[in-house]
Amino acid sequence: MINSKAFKTIRKAKGYTQKSLAKGITTQGTISRMEKSSVEPSRKIMDSLADRLEVDVNDLIVHGQAEQVTQSLKKADNLYKNYEYQQVLDELNKYTPVEFSNISADVHYTFLKTASQVWLNHDLSEGIFGFNTILQKNEFSIYTVLATMELAVVYTYQKNKARAEYYVAQVPEQLNRLSDEAKHLDPFWYAIIVENLARYYLHSARLKASQFYAKSLIDFLNEINSSYNLESAYLTLSSATSELDGNTQAVKRQLITAWTLALNANNEPVAKEAAKQMTILHISTFD
Repeated sequence: MINSKAFKTIRKAKGYTQKSLAKGITTQGTISRMEKSSVEPSRKIMDSLADRLEVDVNDLIVHGQAEQVTQSLKKADNLYKNYEYQQVLDELNKYTPVEFSNISADVHYTFLKTASQVWLNHDLSEGIFGFNTILQKNEFSIYTVLATMELAVVYTYQKNKARAEYYVAQVPEQLNRLSDEAKHLDPFWYAIIVENLARYYLHSARLKASQFYAKSLIDFLNEINSSYNLESAYLTLSSATSELDGNTQAVKRQLITAWTLALNANNEPVAKEAAKQMTILHISTFD
């Protein structure tokens, strides 16, 4: 639908009459209907009018609720990626669950809101409720895997090993169910799942599994040319490899890589831990 008020204001500001704006593109009657009744012409006409007015075509359109929701979810994703949990909640609190018209948007919203509340307020009970809500949906998606992995993490914090194991045992099979398209469509979420799984296996002394998933994540991130959480993957890999093979040259290279990437990413916890391990192995950090 045309934003008729904005369209008319821009037309007049640019010095066009309805007739002069329409010339060579459409009819004056079309312009009149756009301004009086918000009637939207073909995309080709809209693009041509926007070019003549020297504006983005999106500035001339009233976007529907569904598109607004999609944009808010994308914005919240980026905020979550940067650990801005309060800002995620501020963005999502503009809406109520009833405004999410499809399951995909609903579980996306539920995951972001639940996870942000958990890690902002350490509200583990909220996590158990919210993540289980996602698992009760009939549609399998990457958010199913995220919710399952996060439940394992939450129960680990609660020191409930049996329940943590129950959920983490499901994650490898769920990852296998994900299509390559799903992994590449949401690489950020896929990376979080695999890194959490690799760390979980490391802390529960399943070193081969930890090493496997850390390597898998590194290969995946290199494939898509992304450095997101790459430093954490290298740190996890170095820890697992050190336990399995001793402090080999490979371990030292992995630690140096983790430390360097962490400095570049301003990931202080990983940089600090990598530097600590490097000091133990007498590797200079050039301080």
